[in-house]
Amino acid sequence: MNTGDLRHFVHLQRPIETEGSEGDTERDWITVRTAWIGLRALSGSEFWQASAVQANVQYRAICRAPDVEDLDTSWRIKTEDGRILNVMGKLHDDRDRAATVLMLGENTTDPKP
Repeated sequence: MNTGDLRHFVHLQRPIETEGSEGDTERDWITVRTAWIGLRALSGSEFWQASAVQANVQYRAICRAPDVEDLDTSWRIKTEDGRILNVMGKLHDDRDRAATVLMLGENTTDPKP
């Protein structure tokens, strides 16, 4: 792993359940830690559905293994520019035990012009 590739500062967040004002449970997100990762877009798709443009983008992230040791697919990553990337999978790099590869997905919805 080349540390120069770790140039994206992110917040690693996990979900927490909180009690809402009416007694119902609500999902909220808490930042567990911050980390530097390498982030690269792999693919993307776009389609029209219900008067909105839906875009799906998949990313590959490489990070230091200790930074994401307890991370699982219920977590998400929030980038400095506000994008939310859902963790879809975690792979350990066999060549370098110090690195972990994350597969991430971003779903965006924009109103139809």
